[in-house]
Amino acid sequence: MKVTATTSAAIMALTSSTLVNAKAWTMHIYNDGGDWQGVPIVAWNGQFVAALGEFDTTATCQPEVWNCTGKNTTMISGLDEAGTANDLWMAITQAGGQKVYWHDAPKGTNIRGYSYPLSYTAASYSDDASVIKTDVVGQKFGVLNVTTGGFSPDDDTLRLATMDSTGRFSTTFALCSANVADQDYYRLTVGQGKGCTPIDIELRESDVDAPQFYDCRGCQFRNNRDDDPVCERPFCFETTSMFT
Repeated sequence: MKVTATTSAAIMALTSSTLVNAKAWTMHIYNDGGDWQGVPIVAWNGQFVAALGEFDTTATCQPEVWNCTGKNTTMISGLDEAGTANDLWMAITQAGGQKVYWHDAPKGTNIRGYSYPLSYTAASYSDDASVIKTDVVGQKFGVLNVTTGGFSPDDDTLRLATMDSTGRFSTTFALCSANVADQDYYRLTVGQGKGCTPIDIELRESDVDAPQFYDCRGCQFRNNRDDDPVCERPFCFETTSMFT
């Protein structure tokens, strides 16, 4: 059977009651015609970053499908167009899934307390792979129609939204500059941090082949408990932190 992002969401629906009639989406920058308009947001080693320069999706295909189309495409799933807030997942085929959430920025960064980086859990062979093992600020998302203000679908007007602890939706995201291994890049965050560029996230429905999982270099550093590792090989295949 050909495995697509859509069927992957259906598979994960078996493990999470929030994924009912889920679709798969790609994320793109919307900044009212600015320089980055339409640039994809991609999963890059445990982070979400703007696909600028050499920063592309980092994903691993199923062993029998070594070059799946999803290897170069970041897809999310779990959004409910009916207007309820849901958990958000990476669109993959690995059992257990990879959950999306936002959390405090690392200590010493200029965005700490203002913007909250978006991340995803590492995949695992365990059924509890989607359990977040770090301090979480939020993990509920929705989809907003910017034309009607509601949640009915309408081409090119759908935006990703977060929901805070009071039940209020927001489409406020930002791209914040960062550096790792002498490489400058822009990381997606929730909220408006110092020196960050405010953006919306445009959603586009996708049906390309899903990867087995999205790589998560650095995820092993998100948890301080030595007896409960965040992930294991091959899902975490490096020993260097990637500013997670």
